[in-house]
Amino acid sequence: MHTRSIPQRTQGFTLIELLVVIAIIGILAALFLPSYQRAQKRPHDAAALQCARAIVTAENVGFVERRAFEGNLAALGEDVKEVCQDQGVQVLNAGRGNGTAATPGNNQIATSGDNYAFSVWHPNGTGSYHYNRNEGTRENGGRLTLQPF
Repeated sequence: MHTRSIPQRTQGFTLIELLVVIAIIGILAALFLPSYQRAQKRPHDAAALQCARAIVTAENVGFVERRAFEGNLAALGEDVKEVCQDQGVQVLNAGRGNGTAATPGNNQIATSGDNYAFSVWHPNGTGSYHYNRNEGTRENGGRLTLQPF
């Protein structure tokens, strides 16, 4: 008697199973990629905000000491330079607008009498922060506002 042996099936995945897995990976990548890109920009926005706060602090301290505001970022000291220029943050002497990702800053602050204004942004961030000391109420002074690019 002659018996016929049944060939053993090789182990592995079928084409359909592989396509389903690839489709699931593609869907997950499409869902998480935008939030990943936003997460990469967040540290740059934080650096710009930190720079703006350093400028405000240095200007207010300087005004108490000199009774005048500085119009040049370099005159505000090494602490401000470290927080702003060394981190790649751009500073422009404009209270509103003009600061975009493609625009280089001039490291100047607009000053006049008892007021100063500036914009700060990081080229890899999501927007620019604007500050005008006399904007808002006199009790709280100016406010940092974010304007998306």
